Amino acid sequence: EVSTALRRSYNRWLADRCGQSNGRLRWVCLPPLQNMDETMKELRFAKEHGACGILKKGDREPDKWPADPYFFPLYEEAERLGLPICFHTGSGIPDFSPAR
Repeated sequence: EVSTALRRSYNRWLADRCGQSNGRLRWVCLPPLQNMDETMKELRFAKEHGACGILKKGDREPDKWPADPYFFPLYEEAERLGLPICFHTGSGIPDFSPAR
């Protein structure tokens, strides 16, 4: 719940700050991926408030690889909303667990 609240507040802060820039600044949504229902709500908020994409780590998050079916609703909703997903692959901490 804390992570969801932090991501929600961060997205609202970005939406507010970028909204004050008269279109000069763009932002990407950081969805609360621990809860897919909350993720869907956050994606819709982001689209309605000017986000130009979605940020997702390219490694395990939350303890699932990007190809895990858990993320399929995220990918489908992103496509429906026209929001590209930006995969961030550099975490600085190598993950040597096997990918699926």
